[in-house]
Amino acid sequence: MTSNVKCKVVSISDIVNSEEAKQQFIGLVEEQWLEVDHRRKTSKLDVDFNKYIQMDDLGVHFIILAYTDEELVGYDSMFISPTPHTGEITALTDSMFIKRTYRKGGLGTTMIRMAEEEARSRGAKHIMVTFKNDSPHPEIVKDLGFFSYETIYAKTLGD
Repeated sequence: MTSNVKCKVVSISDIVNSEEAKQQFIGLVEEQWLEVDHRRKTSKLDVDFNKYIQMDDLGVHFIILAYTDEELVGYDSMFISPTPHTGEITALTDSMFIKRTYRKGGLGTTMIRMAEEEARSRGAKHIMVTFKNDSPHPEIVKDLGFFSYETIYAKTLGD
């Protein structure tokens, strides 16, 4: 199912300047939200495109889109900036999602490799990718040379 999928690095402005692209992107984000937010159900999805545009303009964000001729099927949104500890530039996953029907065909690997290339071209020395616990991430990232670095726990600090 992934043979007809193309990937490219774009800016959020590229997405929001096309109403069709924006609606497809919002639909994909909503699909991801429904799939993964069942663990907390404490936040309301409210994508702030202006903040992403500001981050793009500052050079601290990029996004990779995966698409066919008909539809947007995935994205990999990455933050990139120098770390205060070392000053070295590090790229870190903001959010990554691929429609279920396009998984297990190598698309995730392709998108991570593209993120590595883009991060490297922006001067990054390190890249960190994050996944939800129920995704098959160990197989994907170990094959790409990643190692387990830390575990993240979350807690809602509600009203």
